[in-house]
Amino acid sequence: MDTVILLLVLASGIHAFTYSRWLIHNGNKAGGVSVYVIILIGLALPVYRLLTHP
Repeated sequence: MDTVILLLVLASGIHAFTYSRWLIHNGNKAGGVSVYVIILIGLALPVYRLLTHP
């Protein structure tokens, strides 16, 4: 089940990444960088769970 959650997070991360790039290209650099940070946190938490709870 944890692997399924990781795959869902990856899919949403790809969507958020494209949105972040769109923000940066349209002049909202602070918004784009903040979305990048949210993506990194969102990807790190499921990976951390997979590594710490076998």
